[in-house]
Amino acid sequence: KGIRAYYAKYNGSNANTADLQVIMEKASSQNLGGFFKQWVYTAGTPHLKYGWLYDAKKQVVNITVVQQQESPFEFPLQFIVDNKIHTFDIKNKLTHFEVSIKSKPTPVIIDPNVNLLAQFEKVNYVELMLQNKAD
Repeated sequence: KGIRAYYAKYNGSNANTADLQVIMEKASSQNLGGFFKQWVYTAGTPHLKYGWLYDAKKQVVNITVVQQQESPFEFPLQFIVDNKIHTFDIKNKLTHFEVSIKSKPTPVIIDPNVNLLAQFEKVNYVELMLQNKAD
């Protein structure tokens, strides 16, 4: 709907990013200022280090995500744990969450549907936690 409206209005003429934002906000009935600031006007994409560890005693999978780029992005991030998709909001440099599960999962998959434009680096969970305790 938004792209059709954009082409209908600006076909054969000049337009800028602000024009696109106005059209897309009207089509979605949402304020997209934060989206455009993060994904259009900010250079780069998220570079994520992540690790996970199963805690058999608590019956949870601990998952930690660390954003390596200078400014943290905000986005939902999906993981498959025990064949179920879980979505978590990533907003800070370091995000930790737990998923209740009865036995050790194999495997834990990040962004299974390739929804996020990002670099992913799986690392050892304990090393990731130790590196980020010093920060």
